[in-house]
Amino acid sequence: MSDQEKVEIQGHGVALKHPASQEEYAQAIQEVAQAGQAVYPLGGGTRQYLGLPPVKAGVALCTRKLDRVIDYPARDMTVTVELGMTLAKLREVLASENQDLPIDCPNPGQSTLGGLLATNSSGSRRHGYGTARDYLLGLTVIDDHGRPTKSGGRVVKNVAGYDMGKLHIGALGTLGPLVQGTFKLKPKPEATALCVVPVAEDQVDAFANHLNRGQTRPIVIDLLSAGAARLFANHAGISLGREGWWGVVGFDGAEKAARWQVSTLKDELRSLVSGDVIEVPNAHKGFDALNALGGPHGQVGLRAGVLPGETALLAKALDNWAPQSGVVAHLGAGVVHAWGDPETAREPLLAQVERIRHMAQAKCGWLVVTRSGPAARDSRMVFGPNRPDMGLMAEIKRQLDPGCLFNPGRFLTDL
Repeated sequence: MSDQEKVEIQGHGVALKHPASQEEYAQAIQEVAQAGQAVYPLGGGTRQYLGLPPVKAGVALCTRKLDRVIDYPARDMTVTVELGMTLAKLREVLASENQDLPIDCPNPGQSTLGGLLATNSSGSRRHGYGTARDYLLGLTVIDDHGRPTKSGGRVVKNVAGYDMGKLHIGALGTLGPLVQGTFKLKPKPEATALCVVPVAEDQVDAFANHLNRGQTRPIVIDLLSAGAARLFANHAGISLGREGWWGVVGFDGAEKAARWQVSTLKDELRSLVSGDVIEVPNAHKGFDALNALGGPHGQVGLRAGVLPGETALLAKALDNWAPQSGVVAHLGAGVVHAWGDPETAREPLLAQVERIRHMAQAKCGWLVVTRSGPAARDSRMVFGPNRPDMGLMAEIKRQLDPGCLFNPGRFLTDL
């Protein structure tokens, strides 16, 4: 590819290169640094709307050609791969051994593993399986001098040294490009089941409380607003037949155990909600539909976190916060995603965001803006006012990337 090829990062055109190996990637970093420019690590480009716009001319170095399987000792249930590999391709590799890496994202065919780590991506199954940090065993990152730095290892029981790899999860590539990783794996479940249940607004709290203490052990406990439920039904190929809130509960495991949990769920919810539990005919398609709700949708996207017991209350408060809105609440994790097309004539976007952020903070939570127009994005709106931990994150950035070579301006630690 020529140097004239470009990619847009939040409205800013950046030169694009495709190194074909980790060695070429390291060499490209050295060349860009010597030219006094910035390095913008890039995977599948599916979540470039996160963070802040770039503040310096530079080159986007794409990892998509770094997609080799380095080592796959299936009996150890670990795999080492280059992180330009997409999640879909990794799943194809693991299918031969009936294994899985249970990390969710909206577009597995485009999203790279490095991008999933850099953005700390997770979805509905985080309730049952956790997030990426629970599966990362080892990580290779290229530093600002083009040198590979490694942390962790290729075995599950590894306690040597500090777990430096976890620093890079959610750092948006600002501490260096992620090029190789080792993950622990899970056996692929024998059976999966996904159920949806209509929940009246006055039944939302009872539904949420019961699912956290019932006899079943779901891997998914979600609450969808009317706008989110319409999108879900469209992707899942089902008809819900009513507007309003819907609960989504998922199970997996042995066939007999999954069937028992679905039956038990129906019995337990019969006296709590006014409608019948509906089992999605194609559970795999239903899980894909849930992941598709991860976005992007709407002109503005929000992501908030509160204590699990407060999740349903925050979700209800965010319902209809803007035209074309949708809300997805991961009840067991305390995470709420919302999107919409807010009207700014009467109330500026920053004022709307701060009002909702104060609502989350009042419940010991937080809020970030995941998506909005580049012209409207600044650190205060996206991440909120300075917090005590921001100074610590800024110092880590200065230690690992003193010249601010990687993704300058994209994250709040670029001070």
